Amino acid sequence: MKAFSAWRRLYAPLIFCLALPAAGSAWAASGLAWRLETPPSWVSTYQLPPDRKSVALADPIYPRLSFDLERKTANTESFYEEKTLRFQQSYYRRGSEQKSLTPVAVDALSYNAFRREQLVHERRDEIAKRQMEQARANRGQGGLGVKINLPKRLDRIFGEGGAGLRVSGYRRISFAGRSQWTDAKGVSIKQSKFPSLNMEQQYQFDITGTIGSKITVKVSQDSHTELPLSNNIMIRYKGDEDDVLKTIEAGNTNLSLPNTQFVGYSSQIRGLFGVKAEAQVGRLYLTGIASQEKGSSERTTVTPTGEESAQIIRDSEYAQRRIFDIGLPGEFQPGDEITRLLVYRKLETWQKERPANAAYATLEVFPDSTSASARYSTERVDLTAIDAGVIPVEDGEFEWFSKPDSNRHYLVFLQQPRDLSIGVYLEVKRAGGAVDTIGSNTDGTFENPKRLKLLFNENSMPSFKTWGLMWRNCYALPMGTNIDDIDVKIYKGLAATENTSTPKDYQETPAGTQSYIEILGLDQYSRSNQLKQPDGKIDDRPEVFRAYDWGLLIFPHREPFNSDTTFTDAQGSTTQPLDLKVPNLYYYDGDIQRTNASQYFLKLFTKSRSSEIRLGRANIIEGSERITANGVQLVRGEDYRIDYDFGRVTLISEQARDPNADVAIDFEYAPFLSVQKKTLLGFRAEYEVSRDLKIGSTVLYKSDKARDRKPRVGEETAKSYVFDADATWSLRPNFLTRLADALPIVQTESPSNLRLQAEVAQSRPNPNVDGEAYVDDFEASAEQMTLGTARTQWTLSSAPAHPFTGEGERGRLLWHNPDRLLRFDQVYNRETAAGESTFRSLRLIFRPNVVDSVWAEEPDTGQTVWTPPDTSKDLTYDSWAGIMRYFANRVDNDRVQVFEIRARGRSGRMHVEFGRISEDVDGDGKAYTEDRPPTGEFLPEEDIGLDGLPDELEPHYHPLFNPDPNRDNWFLEDEGECPLPTCSGLDWNNDSLRYEWLNGTEGNRVELENLNRPDAEILGDVSGLEKQNGYFSYVIDFSAPADTALDTTKTKYFRDLSSYKVSADESEGGGINPPWYTYRIPIRDPEFLDRIVIDEDGDSAALAPAWTGERIRHVRIWFEQMPGQTWTDTVEIADWYFVQSYWRDTVIYGAEETGSQLVAATISEEDGRFRPPPGVEPYTDPTTNVTEPQRGMMLEFSNLDSRDTLEVRKSVLQVDKYAGYRRLRMYVYGRLQDPGDYNNVLFFFRVGRDSLNYYEQRRVLREGWDPENFVDIDFNEITAIKDAAQRGREPQEWAAVDTVTPDGRQRIRGDPSLNEVKYFVAGIVNSDPSRLPSGEIWLDELRVSDVRKDVGTAVRFAANGNVADLGSYSFTYQTQDPYFRGLSSSTRGGSDQNLGSGSSDTRVMYSFSLNADQFVPRSWNARLPVTYSYSKSTQLPLLRTGSDIVLPEEVRRQEQVVSESQMISVSGQVNKAGRNPLFTLLLNRLQGTSFSYRRSLQQSPRVPYGLTEGYSVRSGFDFGLKKPLAVAPLRWTESVPIVKRLAGTAVGLYPSRWTLSGGFDRTLTITDDIEGKRRTSFQRSLDAKMDFAYELLQNLDLSFRANTRRDLSDPKDVNLSLSHLRLGRETHFDQQATAKYTPALVSWLSTDFGFSGSYADDLERSSGARRSTMSSSWNLTGRFDHMRFLGGKGGEDERRYRGKGGISGGRSDRGSKTEGEVKAGRPFYDPPLAVLRFLTGWIDAPSYNYSETFRYALPGSVERPGLKYRLGLSRTPGVAQTAGSTNPSASEGVSYDFGSGFTLLGGLQTTVKYRQGITRDLVKKGDLYEDISTSWPDLTIQIRPFTTLPLIKKPVNKFIDIFSPRTSYSRSTRERRDLGGDFVISRSTSTSQSPLLSLNFKLFKALSLTTSYSLSNEESDEYNRTTGAYTGGSEAIRKTIGGSAQYSFAAPSGISLPLFGKVKFRSTVNISLDIKFNNSVNRTFDAKGNVNNITENDEMEIRPDISYTFSQQIKGGLSMRWRDSNVSNQKTHLREVQIWMEIRF
Repeated sequence: MKAFSAWRRLYAPLIFCLALPAAGSAWAASGLAWRLETPPSWVSTYQLPPDRKSVALADPIYPRLSFDLERKTANTESFYEEKTLRFQQSYYRRGSEQKSLTPVAVDALSYNAFRREQLVHERRDEIAKRQMEQARANRGQGGLGVKINLPKRLDRIFGEGGAGLRVSGYRRISFAGRSQWTDAKGVSIKQSKFPSLNMEQQYQFDITGTIGSKITVKVSQDSHTELPLSNNIMIRYKGDEDDVLKTIEAGNTNLSLPNTQFVGYSSQIRGLFGVKAEAQVGRLYLTGIASQEKGSSERTTVTPTGEESAQIIRDSEYAQRRIFDIGLPGEFQPGDEITRLLVYRKLETWQKERPANAAYATLEVFPDSTSASARYSTERVDLTAIDAGVIPVEDGEFEWFSKPDSNRHYLVFLQQPRDLSIGVYLEVKRAGGAVDTIGSNTDGTFENPKRLKLLFNENSMPSFKTWGLMWRNCYALPMGTNIDDIDVKIYKGLAATENTSTPKDYQETPAGTQSYIEILGLDQYSRSNQLKQPDGKIDDRPEVFRAYDWGLLIFPHREPFNSDTTFTDAQGSTTQPLDLKVPNLYYYDGDIQRTNASQYFLKLFTKSRSSEIRLGRANIIEGSERITANGVQLVRGEDYRIDYDFGRVTLISEQARDPNADVAIDFEYAPFLSVQKKTLLGFRAEYEVSRDLKIGSTVLYKSDKARDRKPRVGEETAKSYVFDADATWSLRPNFLTRLADALPIVQTESPSNLRLQAEVAQSRPNPNVDGEAYVDDFEASAEQMTLGTARTQWTLSSAPAHPFTGEGERGRLLWHNPDRLLRFDQVYNRETAAGESTFRSLRLIFRPNVVDSVWAEEPDTGQTVWTPPDTSKDLTYDSWAGIMRYFANRVDNDRVQVFEIRARGRSGRMHVEFGRISEDVDGDGKAYTEDRPPTGEFLPEEDIGLDGLPDELEPHYHPLFNPDPNRDNWFLEDEGECPLPTCSGLDWNNDSLRYEWLNGTEGNRVELENLNRPDAEILGDVSGLEKQNGYFSYVIDFSAPADTALDTTKTKYFRDLSSYKVSADESEGGGINPPWYTYRIPIRDPEFLDRIVIDEDGDSAALAPAWTGERIRHVRIWFEQMPGQTWTDTVEIADWYFVQSYWRDTVIYGAEETGSQLVAATISEEDGRFRPPPGVEPYTDPTTNVTEPQRGMMLEFSNLDSRDTLEVRKSVLQVDKYAGYRRLRMYVYGRLQDPGDYNNVLFFFRVGRDSLNYYEQRRVLREGWDPENFVDIDFNEITAIKDAAQRGREPQEWAAVDTVTPDGRQRIRGDPSLNEVKYFVAGIVNSDPSRLPSGEIWLDELRVSDVRKDVGTAVRFAANGNVADLGSYSFTYQTQDPYFRGLSSSTRGGSDQNLGSGSSDTRVMYSFSLNADQFVPRSWNARLPVTYSYSKSTQLPLLRTGSDIVLPEEVRRQEQVVSESQMISVSGQVNKAGRNPLFTLLLNRLQGTSFSYRRSLQQSPRVPYGLTEGYSVRSGFDFGLKKPLAVAPLRWTESVPIVKRLAGTAVGLYPSRWTLSGGFDRTLTITDDIEGKRRTSFQRSLDAKMDFAYELLQNLDLSFRANTRRDLSDPKDVNLSLSHLRLGRETHFDQQATAKYTPALVSWLSTDFGFSGSYADDLERSSGARRSTMSSSWNLTGRFDHMRFLGGKGGEDERRYRGKGGISGGRSDRGSKTEGEVKAGRPFYDPPLAVLRFLTGWIDAPSYNYSETFRYALPGSVERPGLKYRLGLSRTPGVAQTAGSTNPSASEGVSYDFGSGFTLLGGLQTTVKYRQGITRDLVKKGDLYEDISTSWPDLTIQIRPFTTLPLIKKPVNKFIDIFSPRTSYSRSTRERRDLGGDFVISRSTSTSQSPLLSLNFKLFKALSLTTSYSLSNEESDEYNRTTGAYTGGSEAIRKTIGGSAQYSFAAPSGISLPLFGKVKFRSTVNISLDIKFNNSVNRTFDAKGNVNNITENDEMEIRPDISYTFSQQIKGGLSMRWRDSNVSNQKTHLREVQIWMEIRF
């Protein structure tokens, strides 16, 4: 029964086949009715199969006569009456000759029965095979299967069958403990060795299955992926055919919208996660979805002009550090020429090992003048510290130019170098003939550093002398771009407006408009004829366009956007100067300041159409793309390919690659980080009226959830609805097909179709659900830039500049971080906020110098002894003590306002100083470091402190009474240098003792925080030791009374007690600590400044402190001893920081400075003073239940003079857009000290682009939160005022307006725009000259409101179809109003589309395509498409162009933009078979023939008329033959013994490949501006290409390629007459010729000879000269087979067949020949050759290679060199250069290598190689070098089992099998020589033995071990580049020892283990152990060969691992890691244990 059941399940699907015999009977009764095409076997009529076997047995195989007989059979005859069939088969056909087999006739009925039976058996076998394969797959699939039988009553819901799920994947859980610590003695905060515990889970699983027959489940989850769409959940219900509910999908899903285009998505919305349902009620189809949108939608367009894919470059993004002037103005005189230039850059200090070519140096403005260098000492870069220095910049990284006539000398870096200081050494030939040097190129030792001329200081400031050396007029272009393929425009516009319509590329002038590329001098010449007449394109002049070699666009003026330079054309017209200049671009060093100042940007349009389009996004959702070309949707696989992972689209079809086509790509992508919550709800209904008519409607709802509780503009919670109705009607106009068929020749196969579509949509957006968006809520109106409270951030300070009247002495200052942690609520009077935890403070303890005893010398003994002090005198000194730190480039000049300190202390006068502060701690003027001389290795004996003296040499040292006279010892926990007579028994748990010597610098080498680094005075990694001073100084007196607000004598500060006071707390010592206060210093207010210190002997301009990042480099904190002070001052710092406000306060004085004061600060409810505005409720966090305090901004002013203006300003980096709102509002609170001033104080608020373009509203200040104070700007009203003001200007008044409304409450200045908001100002003025009011103004909740919710409508009608096969057509009409927007567009109120599209857009498009190949015979196999398309777009803007003014309906027509374009394209290809010469010689050979024409008309407010017309013609011709002609002229040598090899030599008579192709392009552009001034650009170009290959001989191949591009724009350069043919000016030419010769004269020597020569030149249009490069190379390679030379079969064969036959050679042919016959066939000299073969058979055939190269670059050649030079056959170009051109360069190279090897006894295999390469400079500006690299020997030895080894073969091979030894050795050298001085400048040698020895142990089956030992050594020597003297070197030795072991075992019966007893291991236990040891030693040497630095690093790691397989699904294990490392004497330890379990299912 079981077998029967199995048989039934297996064959049940074949029941339908059993009915075939019955059907056959019916067929037989009716006669022959089937067309039979498949014949029986060829051997017989047909072969009936025998009885069928089981499925396990195969059918018998019948032999075939021949594979060639398997051809398609033809049914030649059929006989109805006889019921027979006759089959005919051809097996040979050549031309008209044909051979056939004997015809076969079969009985039709029998054949039919045979075929029916065969069909049944084949079907049965197919199903059986599939079933068996499925069963095997299920068995091998693994995983966890779940099968559940569902109750029958659920069948109606889920369908028949049970629930079956299969889960596959794994889950891995690991628990690890990790401990890591460093052996550093004396750590102030003890390290914990307790392991950190970590639990990690990893999983990946897939769930597939079904629930019944209707529900399918598919789940895929992976913990390793971070993409939201990579983890999928999909549950799908599929109803029966008659069910109303068709499908339900839950999880990852999509929504299909086939007939909609307005909803904002492509035909399918993918990347959704939710629920979707589909239902059908009769002909009504319903779809609903509720989901979250995980993907993001985007659109990319590519136009023929490249405007949609333009690259944006801001004016502040000029290419830095690319070009430098070599000299300062006046430093060189006309006629001076630089003959030698060496460039050096600063060494990067992060490098662990000092390079061998590093040198110590100083970089100075005037390195040869001591007095001049001293004047500019602030710019000096001192690189003589331990880790400092310079390294040479290689020649290939830069070019330099010295032009004596023009006195221009500059340096160009080919790539942007790092931001590191640059210096040069120069040799100059003066105009009078004398040779001068600038700088000194010494060996660069510490004692004798190089003195270089400073070109660039990485810490440069605008005041520096060298600031102007760097060119700031260069902008990066794509390297190698052709000028004809790029267009550049310059626009005026703020950041984030680049892709809007607001920016303008022109400047308004009294005479009209003028483009910025003309104003800035980029467009002065016509590109076509080089006349000085602008043509709207950047000039093709080398001083402007240098993309071909430098990748730069260079402006004529060094500060282009700050220049008044004008340019005059040939007609005398002069450009206008730039109206808005941006000087801050060139006088700010900080990127932020330059970015904030930016006003212009460049757009680069790349015109060259690439077949690959980069979408700029990764992780494109598959199937989401919709790509159209000229409105026609492209098909994936036919028209394009797409890489979804990297976002690349490759265009394939001609239609897509048409350079005149507009390509649009809509797609969705999965962002890596999606923080927005986007909800999408949708419903679609579609009613099928008939099969051809469908009516549908779609409703979509989308919601974008804001991330913040108070969303900013552009981040609001937005909702939007889109309603869409559409209809589709498909028609089949057969009359069109009949018309097409009626045409002559035309034969159609496809029917005609017509599809009509109509769609209407309406959008109802709500861009801001909350109604308001915040510009600034003033909750965080400032950020805190902390100085840091970590002890290690601070070091001992230098002495203040004259702190007292007398000479002060250094006291003692201790600073440390107490162990006790503080909570925020202990320090600040507020609740602890989320994310805040505990912290450590910084405690400062100042101990002034007090006379407690003195040193005196006894007269009798002469010994120094302690003498008690004289108590009758003052026992105090004027002492001080301080700390400092480096703090450069962190202070924002535009934002920093206040410095605050949160501290507590009862006494102490603390000075706080900011600026440029001397780092010279001891005042000796030298950069001291403990590592002296600098070797890089910090030795214990060098750890003597910053005083440079060990204790024994310090003044007044006494081992018992004064063991540490200078009090600089470091001592902690009995480590370091003991500062006491005895240090035993100290209580280190006592805080006062623990931190007593923590700040010492002598003996602190073992401290962890010190990282084993020597103490040094240099703090910043900039320009060496800072020795000069220029800083601000402030004072805080902690002993002042608590109510002191302002002390005008000495101490000047704010101490706000009420706001920040916290109750006193108990200290650890039981005393009461003082309360915490916040001390606020208004650092910009001179009243609070103690003093400004500037060194008298320095450059006062460069040293003058200023609140900029580059001027505030240091911070110093120091205490002074008060008169009579003997007590200790203790101050504890919780935090100190700069308050960098987003609002900057400013006092704008009138005619003279008055006493008006203004301070802007944050005010909060925490102060107890702030009250929020009415209706503004505080926010309580529901998680922490913490109520956030309300905050605002306070403007506190005093003594406001009527002539002054008080302002607070804010500028944002990104531009805000407010046109989507109607109002701007802000709460304003007023409180004046004198109520009588309320009518006199005016408050104003400004919003706009900058200080010259803004809207302003004014209010008379009222008391409190009076609504009359509130800012409320109505955008409609204020833009209407601006519109009226602009329209009221006189025609000549083209400047910006400045108008005030009659009531004085509104003001408009300039031309502000609500879509370019970057500038905010709140200000106060006094209208009464007789009063000086004081008071406060609070600001809160600056926001925009009344969001625009305009309803938009769009309509579309389209018709498309085809006329049979003859052609296709399409028509589209589309219109939408300015408020319509699809859901995929941003719906937020502050977005780019806040007013929809911004214009009413109406488009009409139609196109026709004709398949002209239908009019030619089909045998032509032609493809001749002809396409015509037309489009017209009319845009009526809602806003005025470049403005925010809403235009009235009657005015909008004046601002409309009309674009009209039409295009025609024709292409053709013919491939007719046959011998018709018209086709074989002409038409079939045409390749890529096409013609395209495009004409575009444009009308806009600025361009009333714009015409662009162009056409392109392209074609190619193939001159090649399918089988090139060849002859064998040496056939007669077949019978000549010596030369018979030449008999088969064939000589080619025709090229094997020969193609010509080319194209002609013409473009005409005409534009008229509003004044009627016409600009015309006309371009014609011709390009051609030839590709030629010629097989002259069978072993001699020649090829030649040439390309040319010609400019035919100037008619004077074109003459088509044959006698005077001129085809324009050739702008580019290149060619390449190759030859390859492979002679085969003898079998034992293979030789290949190759030669190539290439040449290219480009035309410099401005000079007519050519830039050319030529390169040539030839090489010879071969192999000498010595075994064949000696008469053998070749090296490999000889070794392969050598056996016991001794030296006879060859194989033993038993029984084939007699011995006499063999001897008779050998030559007489074979025996000695056999001996030689035996002796040399173990040597591999030697190989060799030799090559030579040559390269010549010739700029400025007046003509093209001759053919011999261009082919590379001559090294002399033989042409002259133009005057002023750059220098040529030439180089050559030669390389050769030789390799061989040997195999001894079949087991010892060795390879050895020799290589050498030489390159040398022949012609070059500057020094000429030669580089030689040699590798010898390159040796590899491997031992394998021996094949020939008498007696000991087996034991030796057994040993080899166990150990498998291997070794290798290589040595290489590199050397560079100065050819001019004939000396070496660098040499390096590298030796590698990797491995020196490697062994693989195979002790027994379950245990294997692997060990290896590797050794490498690198040595390098450096020499002076001027003299060749040895300057130093380095050596690096690296050793690696490694080993691993693997062991596997199983013990099912168990093994005995101690403590555990007998343990059974039923599965396999895998044990592995990896051990690795690394050692590296690095040494550096000085010029004398002495070692000056040694660093040694060690690392040892052990990794044991044990794993056990509990079952097939469960596996677990234990992993451990033990690692010890010693890096620069810093020992680090790591211990890790991990337990893991993995479950697979």
